[in-house]
Order: sequence, then C-alpha cells, then structure tokens
Amino acid sequence: MISWDDFSTDSSGNVTGNAQCINAAGGAASEGAQQLLNYGCHVAGSTTITPPLFGTQGNMGRNIFRGPGFANWDFSLSKVWRLRERVKVQFRGEVFNILNHANFAGLNTDLSAPDSVGTVVYTPDIGAANPVIGSGGSRHIQLGAKLTG
Repeated sequence: MISWDDFSTDSSGNVTGNAQCINAAGGAASEGAQQLLNYGCHVAGSTTITPPLFGTQGNMGRNIFRGPGFANWDFSLSKVWRLRERVKVQFRGEVFNILNHANFAGLNTDLSAPDSVGTVVYTPDIGAANPVIGSGGSRHIQLGAKLTG
C-alpha cells in the first residue's frame, strides 16, 4: 500500500500525522519532521521515504527502484530474385515485437507527484514522444520492396 499523508503541527510546534513517517524522520520535534510539512512522506509497506534535511544530500543509494524487465523479439525475412544480370528485386517483411509483449518504461520516481510514485504509465517509445521508431510498443509489421540495377 502506498500512502501520502498531510502533516500539521500541534500547539507545541511538534509535527503530527503518520507515526511511521515521523519516526523515520527522527521524531515529532526534529528538524527532519519539519521537512514533512513541505514535502510529505512516502510509505509502501514497511518502507518509508522521507525528504532529506535542507542542505543535505540524503542517504538513498543509486538504483533503489527496480522497474519491469524488457523483452523484445524482432523478426525479418527477405528474398532476393535476380531478374536480369544486373537487375535484382528484394522483398522484405519485418515484424517488430513479434510476441506483442508489453514493455513498460521505468517506474515513476518523481516524489513531487505522489499519486503516481512507483507506477509505470507508458512504454519507452511513448515516453520519448516517438511511437513509430522505438522500443516497447505494440507489434508493428513492415513490408518493403527494393529494385536495384
């Protein structure tokens, strides 16, 4: 379960809200808990992600989010016929993503968009704004002929 909670302060100035987030930030009266007022907290099961203290780098390592795998099989078949000594014709058929396997782009890790953190919302070709040339889209079939002389 993923939750984003709103935080507020009590009459003493201590942060109130999700106890798991407040404990991960260092307690209700800590400077880390004050960051929760502006940036919130991400909770997924027993994992809690809190914003780092202002002016610090935080301690999350690289590549902590794992996205779905990528599987893409392309297939092509071609045949060349010699019509005359110097004239040839080539027919070619190509199928991209022949198994029509859904390949999605990486996980959304933008913590400023809390409703979509940890979700996958598009394929790599759509994410790159080019659904014709790219990977991850649905099956595409292409036929072609070439005359050389």
